[in-house]
Amino acid sequence: MISKEHVRVGLNVLVRRRELNMTQRDVSKLTGISVSKMSSIENGKSDYPLQSLMLLGDALKIDYRNLLK
Repeated sequence: MISKEHVRVGLNVLVRRRELNMTQRDVSKLTGISVSKMSSIENGKSDYPLQSLMLLGDALKIDYRNLLK
């Protein structure tokens, strides 16, 4: 089931990634999160542990808590 929170976080990841002109592959290399998992997160179709959000925040040069807003 897709929750509003997952969709919101996914959109925040997508927007920030595009602001930095990064591809999913770029973020994948920095985080160790697979490209397919990145796609699922950005589409709000995947659950993610806090550790993944922290890795994404680091890769996207943003506090991970901002991805939750």
